[in-house]
Amino acid sequence: MDQLIENPTEKEMKLQRYIQSLHEELQVAHQNKVSLQEALTEANKQAKVDDSKTVKSEKLEEVLKAQAQLQEEKQIITEDNEKLKAKVDDYEVYITEIEQEKRKAEEEKKLIEEEKEKVEEQYLKEKQITKELKTKVADNELYTARLMKEREQWSQIKETSTIGLQFNYLIPSMGKSIID
Repeated sequence: MDQLIENPTEKEMKLQRYIQSLHEELQVAHQNKVSLQEALTEANKQAKVDDSKTVKSEKLEEVLKAQAQLQEEKQIITEDNEKLKAKVDDYEVYITEIEQEKRKAEEEKKLIEEEKEKVEEQYLKEKQITKELKTKVADNELYTARLMKEREQWSQIKETSTIGLQFNYLIPSMGKSIID
């Protein structure tokens, strides 16, 4: 269980302290049982040595009372231990569920990061394409302006040529009418 809980919560820490105290009480009860058994053994030895029935019965009563008390304590500790085991099982299920949710959230976060990287990459590509298209549009506008300027220059040259041709045509004809 310690391997599953890296950062125990306050409830989990209380539960661990409670389990520890129950283990200590169980050890004390076990030591009491051993002491009582030793006392019973001693009482049995003394009972054999001592012929008095009253001493035997008093010691036997003490031992029987101690055994009954020990049995009651053992039963209480066993019940508490079972309850704690059930709580521990519940907490382990809860911890497992939380770990699964954590893994799922981490996977979703990873997918979101990957999607974000793709979107950023696509944005950079589109930004580069937009920049290239703006450059092409600017180049085309410059080219168009240059073509318009050349067209205007050709129009002026054409007008000048036409005026010259008209002038040349008019002068020789005027000369013939004057001569005639």
